[in-house]
Amino acid sequence: MIDQKAEKPVRPDTTDYARRGRVNLYAGLGIAALLAITWLTVKLFMDQEKLGACIASGRKDCVDIGAGPRAGAIAVTK
Repeated sequence: MIDQKAEKPVRPDTTDYARRGRVNLYAGLGIAALLAITWLTVKLFMDQEKLGACIASGRKDCVDIGAGPRAGAIAVTK
């Protein structure tokens, strides 16, 4: 039997390698941005959970507001 399979013609390489590199760079930056947003979101949820547990325990010093007592304020003690 004679092989009737026709040879496929070889196409020239028309790939734009400069554009491919640029697209890969943009894709990498996009993935890095998504990972950063995910990390920040998880951190915010964890901080919120920690604050909620602190408030639920009845503590009064859960949030540091960065201000000291007013000048001339006297704490009343018995």
